[in-house]
Amino acid sequence: MNTTTIKASVITLLAALTMLLTNAHAQEPVQVGISYYPTNVINVSASIPMFTTEDVTHSARAGITYAFSGLPAVNASYVLSGPREGRTQTYVGAGVGLAFPQAPAASPSLSGHALTGVNVLITHSFRAFTEVFVAGNSFGTRMSFGVGINYAFGGGN
Repeated sequence: MNTTTIKASVITLLAALTMLLTNAHAQEPVQVGISYYPTNVINVSASIPMFTTEDVTHSARAGITYAFSGLPAVNASYVLSGPREGRTQTYVGAGVGLAFPQAPAASPSLSGHALTGVNVLITHSFRAFTEVFVAGNSFGTRMSFGVGINYAFGGGN
């Protein structure tokens, strides 16, 4: 894999996050998180609330994923979060990803995904979460169950 491709992907992701961060107008705080999926995948993501309608928060979520088998990827999701009930908050989302497989694949692989999960408030700023992630591309489809932790800038409401 070309290091220039990875650098360009990271710069593009950071630029998109910066643009979204400056336009966030929702009640929920910006969150960053790390998650682990037993299929040997680690994901680092940032969720940026855009707006709230009724009791639903609409967020943009961007992530960088690394599979230990050598398949780095970037992804973007549109996430809908329900109102917090006690210490828990549920969410669903969908999006697209771009993986950079090693040889013999010659070009990046585009994928679609759907996710659902539950955030559990641990402290004012930290949340644990579990989620189910279903993704598919030209190589196949996979469903994964992941666990992780989020940090909310400014704490929760």
